[in-house]
Amino acid sequence: MKGGMPRGRPPKGKQNRERLTLRLPPDTIAAVKRAAKRQKKSQADVINDAVRPVLIAEGFIKEKQ
Repeated sequence: MKGGMPRGRPPKGKQNRERLTLRLPPDTIAAVKRAAKRQKKSQADVINDAVRPVLIAEGFIKEKQ
């Protein structure tokens, strides 16, 4: 067995490039968990829905047509 760079398909842990770690205070995390349960969405979707309008307003991302 030789080491080095993996070839072909990326290893299992590297496949999800959408993942981003956010350091949020415990009360915010609790609120996100509650909202996700109430809206029957993933926690990531709840955070995206809250953050996206701000990113659009600040000009970081363009609004989808």
